[in-house]
Amino acid sequence: MESTNSHFDGFPIDFKEINKEDFPDFSVSDKVVISPNDDGFIGQAIIDNIDLQEKNTVVINAAVGQGKTTAIMEVVKDYYDNTDYLIFIVSPFTSLVEQYYKKTASIGIPEEDIYRYELIGKDMSRDAWNSRVQIATVNCLLGNPGEESLINSEAKRNYINYLKRMCEESGKKVVFIYDEIHDSIHNFKERYIFNLWKWKNVIHKNFILSATYNEASKVVIEYLAELTDDKIQIIESERKVFMDKQSELFLHFNTASSYSESNDGIQAIVEDLVRKGKKIDILSYSKNLADKICNNIDSGIGKLLFDAFGEINNCTSDSKYSFGDIFVNRYNPEKCNVGTNFKSGVSIEKEDHALIIILPPLGTKGNLSNYGIFSDGVNSIIQALARQRTKGEIHIVLPPPDKFDSTTLMMSEELKERFMDSYEVHQDYKASNDRLVQYYSFNQQDELLKTFYDEVIHENVRDEEQHIQTLSRENKLSLTFPSYKNYKILEGEKYFPKYHKFFGGDLSSFILYSALTNQFVNCRLADTNAKSLLIFEEGKIQWKLEQFLKEYLDENFLWLLQTTTSKYFYNYLKDEIFSNYKVFYKDSVGRKEIIKDSHKNFEQQLIAFVQRKFYPQNKIFNFQFYSTSGFVIDASYPRGEYLMSCISHALKMNETPDDILDSDKLVVQAYLDLNYFREKMLNSIITTRRGQRCFPNDVPENFILPDEMDRYSRMIEVLITYDPVISKNLFDFKNLFTRSNYSQAERIKGFYNYMKVDFFKGKAKKFKSSTMNGYYFIIEEDVVLPDSNLVMNFLSVEDFSIPEEAMPTLIIDADGNPFIQYLNGDREAFSIS
Repeated sequence: MESTNSHFDGFPIDFKEINKEDFPDFSVSDKVVISPNDDGFIGQAIIDNIDLQEKNTVVINAAVGQGKTTAIMEVVKDYYDNTDYLIFIVSPFTSLVEQYYKKTASIGIPEEDIYRYELIGKDMSRDAWNSRVQIATVNCLLGNPGEESLINSEAKRNYINYLKRMCEESGKKVVFIYDEIHDSIHNFKERYIFNLWKWKNVIHKNFILSATYNEASKVVIEYLAELTDDKIQIIESERKVFMDKQSELFLHFNTASSYSESNDGIQAIVEDLVRKGKKIDILSYSKNLADKICNNIDSGIGKLLFDAFGEINNCTSDSKYSFGDIFVNRYNPEKCNVGTNFKSGVSIEKEDHALIIILPPLGTKGNLSNYGIFSDGVNSIIQALARQRTKGEIHIVLPPPDKFDSTTLMMSEELKERFMDSYEVHQDYKASNDRLVQYYSFNQQDELLKTFYDEVIHENVRDEEQHIQTLSRENKLSLTFPSYKNYKILEGEKYFPKYHKFFGGDLSSFILYSALTNQFVNCRLADTNAKSLLIFEEGKIQWKLEQFLKEYLDENFLWLLQTTTSKYFYNYLKDEIFSNYKVFYKDSVGRKEIIKDSHKNFEQQLIAFVQRKFYPQNKIFNFQFYSTSGFVIDASYPRGEYLMSCISHALKMNETPDDILDSDKLVVQAYLDLNYFREKMLNSIITTRRGQRCFPNDVPENFILPDEMDRYSRMIEVLITYDPVISKNLFDFKNLFTRSNYSQAERIKGFYNYMKVDFFKGKAKKFKSSTMNGYYFIIEEDVVLPDSNLVMNFLSVEDFSIPEEAMPTLIIDADGNPFIQYLNGDREAFSIS
């Protein structure tokens, strides 16, 4: 992957620019473009270009890790030292208030002069007006009560109104600093903006900071700039890469439809990092997954982390605190953190550190409601990667990307070819071709969104809107269609991840594109793992196959389970496992070996697994694979079980011999012959004086008569050559007949012994009498042929494979509708039961 990266060294980094032309109705000075210094920081350049005395709104657009927050804290200190202004640091999340508090204290501002959000309505001994620096949340400032309340608390309203009144009475000016504005945009609803106008008479300056602006943020800038006499200043940093500061980026493509706390691929990453002595934090797309990892410390990922680091800090729940500095469920730099709430704002500065980011799995694609903390699309990815502030490792677990439309790439033909060669290695081979991923620049977003608004959203009701405007609607409810700007801030950002794969509809395609073309400022692609990891542990193979079916196989495979033969599904499932995953077998003492297409114990359990899934009504067979508490377990699937199933199907197929395919006749006849020798043994059973049924333990002289030798030899040759299981040595059978140092008599004796243990349940016993002298095999239980309708059929070649051109695939379209698509292009609707 390093060689691919080198071809894109110096390739321009695309980012969302903020330009003077974005605000035609405002007074905007010429944009100031600054460059990071030799250490990669822009703090001094920002300070040099700010006039603290000018009333305006300053927009700072800087790359992640360039020190914009550090620079703005210097601005805070400058205002604190040289003015009497009230300074508001406005946090997007309650969880970040503590961090801003510590940063403010660290620049020399006394703690008693810092009033923070958590004190509102709780510490009645503190007068907020006595503190020059206020650390509040956007929700608090805007009066947003959240989803579960109709109005924000009385204490918060009193806090805001009190400070506003005191500023007006004293003539004190106010400076507002909105850091990480990208995480606050959803708060700027029209009905809340009125609360900002409380400050109209005392506001002096707004500072707005982000590394990941979007179209909606432009509307926020306008809302805020209106309070500073419509004046805007833009400071934008160049996106430059400093390779000596970049972390190593590893992409682990994982085809699980859903993730569990025991996912093999994620476990392997954690295991390897622990072995290397790395400190680890895991940012999960899902609270549910993070909770499972933290709460299950006896197995899986949780056990690996607990054994290495002790208590795991669960960063998922709502903010909890007692009075003072005691916080829980927030990122803790001294612990191993697993959770969802440090995607933005937090700086991870641990040495020898690895950040693991778990993206939404394959089964969530196209359903933004299941994207968790990454539902905002690509900006959330850039922010998550930026948490790693010191050079280390970043590991992303992600599904394979959808196919890419190379014609949309903005690069030379040579680079396109190199890019696609690397991209196609990782893409989802099962993905539909209906909607290829198309590249768009961040700066094309306004054009895309405006077109969608004009031609789809507005056009759909344009006639009705015009008609309503002709009506006299005095004393009627307001009925005004949202303007483009209103639509942009309310709904606009949902458009990109839903309708544009590159901007978040398919996060994997954006990440792989960006990694291959060196778009990430703070990390560089080091390696990719194109195949997911599967580990089948001795004694837990049935359980693992259940997990595999649940976590990795999408609706397409569940549909196959319903509509294909057991033999085909067995073959298809086996091919799916070995073709698309790196498969390991772990023995009882923990030794792992890679298996590339087959393993005796694994495959025996695989056959048993398919048997259970297709024939749940076979209670006798299935019973042994469940513990007394109902958990699925491994049980013996002996050779005799397989041979008896094949005999049963051979007898059934022979009822209509003309229907047997020519390709199947040899194997069917071999099992008819095997049954012939089985019945011959049944007919040779002796009953003792005590009523015990038995037959000689040693090979009887008449077991295979001279005129039966050809029949016997042909049967053996067919089984060890053409039988799909016996020929692959999945049971001990074939070696008996292929070892050159065995005589014919020894092979027949071995075959006779196989038949005893395969077709009868019993044990050897020695007799001494005039009629019975020597060892005999005592039959303790009759073994009957199974019902052919309740066991797998391995005899038909036709069942073993479906012609590729006829192979159907279940596709879920962009609207969530399932349909069957054949390779010839035909489609038909399908309803998943």
